[in-house]
Parts: sequence; C-alpha cells; structure tokens
Amino acid sequence: MFASTLTLTINGTAKVLQRQNQDNFGSSYRLKSGTELITLLVRHSVDSGKAGNVNRHNVYVEHTIFATPTTNQEFYSCTYTLREGEFNDPTKLDQLSVGMLTLLATLDTGLTVGEN
Repeated sequence: MFASTLTLTINGTAKVLQRQNQDNFGSSYRLKSGTELITLLVRHSVDSGKAGNVNRHNVYVEHTIFATPTTNQEFYSCTYTLREGEFNDPTKLDQLSVGMLTLLATLDTGLTVGEN
C-alpha cells in the first residue's frame, strides 16, 4: 500500500495529496485549495484478452485551476497504464516502465504540442 500522502511536483512546486479512500483495487488522493483541485487515482484490475488474463495498473491525475475574476478555469489530466500477462514477471514490466518514463521525459514538450 502507498503512503497516506503522495507528493506530485508541478512546475517545481511540490503538491501534497492526501489519501481519501483505499480499497482492494486502488486508492484515491486529493488536494484542494482556494486556487486548485488535484485528484489522483491508482487502480488495479485484471482484463481478459487474446493472450489470457492481463494485469492492468493505472494512475490517473486531474488538475483543475479555478477561475479568478481575470482568468478562466483550466483543466488538465494525465494517465499512465502498465499491463502485463497474469503470470509474467513484474520486474520486467518495471524495467519497461522506467524506460518509457525516461523516454517520455525527453518527448514531453513535443507531445503536448502535437508532434509525432
């Protein structure tokens, strides 16, 4: 189980999210202030596919910046999904995930402006 708080750093600013709920298949975290709302969901499930059962692990984060008298409300979201065969080695999935996150860090600016 993850800690009761998670820290998400956005543009150099650490945001501490408190766990709101935890059950057998995931957790939800939240930070709400006078200027923003951040929610983060961690979910686990088993999907059936052509190759048999597949374990799915998903992290989904939403960030809403509230409107002010001079600015409109803003909304952003990001998701990351990992999948592995039910009887495969999770260490290999971790290795693939680290490689993917490293690649995404180098591509991020291009991705957000629609490069392909």
